[in-house]
Amino acid sequence: MRGKERRYFPGTSTPNGYLPFFNNVISWRDAKKIYVLKGGPGTGKSTFLGNLGERLLNLGYDVEFLHCSADSNSLDGIYLANLGIALVDGTAPHVIDPNFPGAIDVIINLGDFWKEEGIRKNKKEIIKLQEQIKDCYMHAFSHLKIAKIYYDEMENIYIKAVKKLELKKFISDIINVVYKEKTSPFKIPKIRKMFASSITPEGKVNFVKNLFDGLEYKYIFTCASSEIVYEVIKAIKDRAVLMGYDVEEFHCPISPEKIDHLILPELNMGFVNSKEPHIYDKPEGNYECFNLDTLVDLEKITENKFLEAEKTKMIEALDEAVEGMREAKRLHDYLEKFYIESMNFEKIDEKLEEVYYDILRNL
Repeated sequence: MRGKERRYFPGTSTPNGYLPFFNNVISWRDAKKIYVLKGGPGTGKSTFLGNLGERLLNLGYDVEFLHCSADSNSLDGIYLANLGIALVDGTAPHVIDPNFPGAIDVIINLGDFWKEEGIRKNKKEIIKLQEQIKDCYMHAFSHLKIAKIYYDEMENIYIKAVKKLELKKFISDIINVVYKEKTSPFKIPKIRKMFASSITPEGKVNFVKNLFDGLEYKYIFTCASSEIVYEVIKAIKDRAVLMGYDVEEFHCPISPEKIDHLILPELNMGFVNSKEPHIYDKPEGNYECFNLDTLVDLEKITENKFLEAEKTKMIEALDEAVEGMREAKRLHDYLEKFYIESMNFEKIDEKLEEVYYDILRNL
């Protein structure tokens, strides 16, 4: 029987640059073994991870696929969370070095399988491409910052129009519903942080459906304001932590200090902020929807003549950020060719088999 697969981003591009949550995704101290992949672009790290993940899924193991925000079709890692085994890409921009060398961590250097002379002859072109890619990301990050300015202005408009007493009552009521007849586990809760969505070269990508469809029950919130939904989800999360329940936080790429979605694994329960760019389309299983726009004084919103212009400018800034990332990926794909033609992929396949059987031994 095939195992269950989960997909998310362990890090993403934000207005403040690339933000990795690898240390919040994977518990290093509790891990049995962590393999850290090193190697340049085009050395086959994502393919290596994908092949191993699929084989383990087919053996019946549950696998978490950690997607790359610079290319949502590529992988930054795989994680067998229930078994404490992970394989992660340890190269820039998410540089990961062993925390407990030999005891838990193992380095796999795919650079051992390239012909250095083949790469050196393209040294000037490689350096030029790397600098151009960096410029593309500077362009993308600048426009993410611009988008964040308009995002904050829009949220401020909605916050000023919130019916505060009604919001407090809604939060109180839903907490009572969620935790009714639930007893405290009386333990220190584990808190995992990741991203369910990301601004990528492919546009706005999310894995909300993959993450939430399989849960026993979902609470889905719709609202023009993410800030209002955040207030609700944060209150639910704070109560979970107080009671000792483990939590999985899915943060907002534009405002990463805020939580967009929440999962309480021990209760098999999820809470979703369903709006662009992470609309929860055609949810499966048991769920309940709440329209939080009813907690807003709409007259105050319609009186504000700047809101629509700010929304348009935010979307334009996000689109320009995507263009910067798209150009960076085009250049990166070209850069990979210099490495691909110098790689010994037969040796990498041999290494993959070696790692695969080492994982089975650990299991």
